[in-house]
Amino acid sequence: MLDRIKKHPTLSKFLKQECSEQGVAIQIDERISSDDFIIISPDDYYNSLNEKRPASVDCLVIQKCNELSYKITLIELKSLHSAHKFDLDNMIEKFQNTLTDFMSKRFKEELFKNYQKVDLYFVSNIEIHKRDLGLKLDSLISKTFEYNGKKTMLRNRMPNPTIKPCY
Repeated sequence: MLDRIKKHPTLSKFLKQECSEQGVAIQIDERISSDDFIIISPDDYYNSLNEKRPASVDCLVIQKCNELSYKITLIELKSLHSAHKFDLDNMIEKFQNTLTDFMSKRFKEELFKNYQKVDLYFVSNIEIHKRDLGLKLDSLISKTFEYNGKKTMLRNRMPNPTIKPCY
């Protein structure tokens, strides 16, 4: 699956070496071989189109668990200093569009799979005890998303969380 995506005429243009933005990033555990994961930027893909750009997450990390199973993590990165620039509806739309349009329609053949695990990460630079996001953040992390019959909830993370091996 990963090799097929690396050779895909469109998706291959949007592969990244890292998932980072304005000092907010994720790490890949060093135990995961570079051959066993890829990072795709749906945001860069949509920005390349000459059409109304749907909101989308910054990164998709697809990780090979074994010969038959994969794990996927959708990641939105935000460098925030207050709740003023935090748009709850836009944030929900980013995850929803990535799941329903990018993965399930536009690149269904390559990405619509029965993943072993589907994780959703909102990564921001505001420490938990200093957050002034209040109800907005509570609403975001209590929202249930569905993908291919599996329900998942968004996880809030501080910068540089690590994508761990499957097991």
